[in-house]
Amino acid sequence: MDRRRTAYHEAGHAVMCYLSGTRELLGATVIPKDGDHGAVQFGEVPAAVVKEIESLEPSPQSANWLEQEVLFLLSGMVAEEIEFGDYFKGGVQVDIDAATERAFLFCDGDSPEAISSFLDRKRGDAEAILRRNWKAVRAVATALCERGTVSASELTAIVKDSTEVTGDEGKSP
Repeated sequence: MDRRRTAYHEAGHAVMCYLSGTRELLGATVIPKDGDHGAVQFGEVPAAVVKEIESLEPSPQSANWLEQEVLFLLSGMVAEEIEFGDYFKGGVQVDIDAATERAFLFCDGDSPEAISSFLDRKRGDAEAILRRNWKAVRAVATALCERGTVSASELTAIVKDSTEVTGDEGKSP
C-alpha cells in the first residue's frame, strides 16, 4: 500500500476519532511498523464502558460508544473509497473484523443479517460524516504524507482549522 493511500486511510480514522470524542486522539503515522502500514494512536476505552459491555447489559452510553467505535473502525476504509474509488483489502481487514465484533455486541448477538445491516448503515453514516468533513481528512492526509507522523496537538489543530464542529458531527445522521 502506498504512502498516500495509507495517509488517507489513517486520516479517516483520525478525523472520525476527533469528531466522535469517544477516545482521546494521541497521534497518527504512516511510517510502517510491526506489519502495519500506518496507525492512529488513541486512548484506552473508558473502564465503565468496558464493564458494561462485559456484563452484556449495555447502557445507552456504552451502546453509543459501540456505535461510535464502529464508525471509527470503518472510517479508514471509507476515506480510501472516497479518495481512490476503492480500498486496499489487505489494509482494512483488521478494521472490518474489529467492526464486526463491535457490531455483534451492539446487536446483542442478533442474526448475521442484522449485524450486516447495522454495518452497512454505519458505513453509510461514516461516509456522510467524512464527506461533510472532507477538508479535514484531506488536510490530515497531506500532513501525514509530508511529515510521516503527526502529534495529537497537530491533529487537533488541523481538524479544528478544517471543520465546523457542531458537537454532533460524529453521531449517526
